Amino acid sequence: MVFPGQLRDWHMSCFMEGNPGVPMLTPSQLVRQDPRAARVLHRHNIEFCCEGGNETLETACDRRGLDVEDVLAEIEGQRMPEQPDWSEAPLGDLVQHILATHHRPLDEELPRLQHLAATVRGAHPDHAVWLGKVQLTLDSIVQELLQHMPKEENVLFPLILAGRGHVATMPMEVMETEHRRLGELLSALREVTDGFQAPADACPTWQALWTGLDALTEDLHVHVHLEDHILFPRARVAPSARV
Repeated sequence: MVFPGQLRDWHMSCFMEGNPGVPMLTPSQLVRQDPRAARVLHRHNIEFCCEGGNETLETACDRRGLDVEDVLAEIEGQRMPEQPDWSEAPLGDLVQHILATHHRPLDEELPRLQHLAATVRGAHPDHAVWLGKVQLTLDSIVQELLQHMPKEENVLFPLILAGRGHVATMPMEVMETEHRRLGELLSALREVTDGFQAPADACPTWQALWTGLDALTEDLHVHVHLEDHILFPRARVAPSARV
């Protein structure tokens, strides 16, 4: 774990080293080292889960017209509650964290957002086409999650908890494929909502919907990152869920 105050110097040294053996940090590596980065990367629409974690942070910033040093300074300014180092914590603890923090809250949040979307669309017939696209995209995300999470909870996670992650390569690959599909839907949601920027005359319910969709997207990116970049790679080689 990189401690506050070290992140910027450590990251920039990767750029300045000039040694091809020292890899440039990717967004996914950055979030693994410092979870504070997730919120800042989400704010700037820098992908750190699925395929998006493969380019360097410098490249991701350049493509968006951002200064990488400014982004790193923004990360340094974040304040978050102390969290375990999930790259070292027992796999069983990580699975329970994913279930409690990222799965179970969706049981309530997904229906809430669908209700808000239907309410806003009904209340603004002059924006019905636009809001209809938002509603359809959200419904696709919900259906994807409702099919996806039970597979993890009933098949993959029990294998990992039983210390059999090394024989679960195929289920993990299926989950990773579904994560990529979910990532595409989240990108479509950001696009169709204009980056979750509500119109100036949006009512409070509309604003609440956009805020909720933004928070959902951020949470799902962290959720997928924990699985694709930490849980699954560790489970493939760990002899026990206690490792």
